[in-house]
Amino acid sequence: MNPSSATPNRGVAAFAWWFSVLLCLGFAVGGAAALWHGLAERDKNNAAQTWPVVEAKVLCARVKSSETKTASQPGLQFRSATHQVIVNYSYTVGGKTYSAIAAAPRQIADDEGWSAAQAIADSYTTGSPIIVYYRFDRPSESRLSRIEVSSDTWFWYTVGGGLAIPVGLLGACFFGLRWQAKRDTAFETAEA
Repeated sequence: MNPSSATPNRGVAAFAWWFSVLLCLGFAVGGAAALWHGLAERDKNNAAQTWPVVEAKVLCARVKSSETKTASQPGLQFRSATHQVIVNYSYTVGGKTYSAIAAAPRQIADDEGWSAAQAIADSYTTGSPIIVYYRFDRPSESRLSRIEVSSDTWFWYTVGGGLAIPVGLLGACFFGLRWQAKRDTAFETAEA
């Protein structure tokens, strides 16, 4: 085998190997980030169970709507809209006033529609009192319910991250060992 004719193939193979290994390692790092985020969300939800309570004043409430579609091909698309009630409020802790925005503790089901969400938003009139749970060591962090509406998302981040880490590391090891075996075979063939 002529070594000069094998050089371009080695370059392409080396690039493919590095790309595959880095992609797998990126997958593992992304999994670690998702795992960390999921555990942090879980800890935040658990810690909120002991947060102190203060009365706040509603500044305003509104409906935040978003539309999703299930397919990109015309005729197969199913559009659905979700509506979330958002409340702006202010509260005072230790003589200092804070303003915040949070999801209302009462939300609608997906099939109830915008008018039902607007009825909930209208129930939060400007200046009306509302109960706020705030973080004792950081009073600027607050929420309107001890458990947030999407309190189970931490679980999916944790599961996804926990699965992505070993898959990424095993993929990197697989491509690394595969490259090493091909390289050793190529060197043995070149020496012969």
